[in-house]
Amino acid sequence: MYVYAISQVTTLIHHGNLQTATVFEFLVGMIIYVNSWMVQSVFTNRFGKNSLINISSMFLQMVLLLISSTAITSNWNTHFYQFILPMVGISFILLGQYISEYLKKDNEINRSVIKPFFYIMGLRTAILFLSAFIPYKFGLGVATSGILLTWILPGLLIKSTEKKSTKVLFQ
Repeated sequence: MYVYAISQVTTLIHHGNLQTATVFEFLVGMIIYVNSWMVQSVFTNRFGKNSLINISSMFLQMVLLLISSTAITSNWNTHFYQFILPMVGISFILLGQYISEYLKKDNEINRSVIKPFFYIMGLRTAILFLSAFIPYKFGLGVATSGILLTWILPGLLIKSTEKKSTKVLFQ
């Protein structure tokens, strides 16, 4: 489904419309979709199980992604909230999946790896939600900065968590 969504973003520039604003919109859409795909992939690869909750969550995310990708048009500025609100929903679902996984784990090391994703997904959800309700000119920048921030945070937070986990393992 993410491949379809990414292909929809390419329609912004597909007829050679390479104006600065259009290229920026294209990059924002790509960053948001690729980041969402990455976060979902990390969850699925690390914690994914063939459970009813995970399957339902994935299905709901696909529906939201389809809704989001239909909002990408040549006049994206008038449909931005229709693009971003489903992405807020996807972030919220991912946050719920991480919380659910955290509550299931009894191993402190696994919990310490999951815990940073609460903050990351919570921050991401809040920033994307905020960007949907401010004027497009600013909302696009807020969404972009929020996604880029939460793209960098796992590397920063997980490294410090791994150091703590390594100390626990070797004590």
